[in-house]
Amino acid sequence: MKNKLLTLVIPVLTVFLFTGISSATPLEDITHHISNDAETSLNISNADDMILITNAGSARYSNTTTEDAIQTVMETVPIKYSKIFQMNQPDHDPTFTFAVKNSKGYYARKYTVLQSGEVLKTPVVYIGLDMTENQFQQAKANLGYDVLSLLSAWNAGAPSDLLKVGCVDWKR
Repeated sequence: MKNKLLTLVIPVLTVFLFTGISSATPLEDITHHISNDAETSLNISNADDMILITNAGSARYSNTTTEDAIQTVMETVPIKYSKIFQMNQPDHDPTFTFAVKNSKGYYARKYTVLQSGEVLKTPVVYIGLDMTENQFQQAKANLGYDVLSLLSAWNAGAPSDLLKVGCVDWKR
């Protein structure tokens, strides 16, 4: 009787333990999907040639914090923590702007996670010092002026510490 009880209890406990440990939050699942899409659409292959501008950490999703989303990105795409720039925008929906430098120039795509779980993504836009007025207006409309400014500074060779200062919302 004792052996039968143990053969029943051990698998049940194992299932309960692994179920609690391995379950991802909805935002982590969404962020994993976003990261995979960005990796494919921007052809991300080198951690040194990309950055992420996000408000994850300060923004909230479904009334919870969003720090775990950054970890999900780091586990999905090749990015160094020093290449992640966090904007202090707690009143906005979580956003993730991936930018990459490749042989053709600098390109970016922005993803916004709405509170409903829907993900809005912009087209891939060119970011360059030689942008035409039309390209600049398209990039500004899709990424926002604050993100476009940071990406332009990155394109021009600004150091990471300057980009981090640029992420601060000085109006708060």
